Amino acid sequence: MSFLDVIFFTGMGALMMLGFQYAGKFSKVYPFDWRAWTSATLSIVLLWLSITWAYASFAEHEIQAAWVGLLVFAGLGIVFAFLTKRLAQQG
Repeated sequence: MSFLDVIFFTGMGALMMLGFQYAGKFSKVYPFDWRAWTSATLSIVLLWLSITWAYASFAEHEIQAAWVGLLVFAGLGIVFAFLTKRLAQQG
């Protein structure tokens, strides 16, 4: 593992923590129930997974795998993000 990989994955950990902090601040404006928290957690994890999947795939020169991973995981993450907002505004 190179130094760039270590920096990237450390940054990704920080990005995930910022995502959970943002969800916590968002939950103070709109009350979250268990469905909204589950949806927010899935959204953050899927968006994180899509970026790390793409990074690893590009590093291995698997371009098609990177784009398919972005399409599937980031697409689901965005859907869950919109679902979180909808659930939070209903509650």
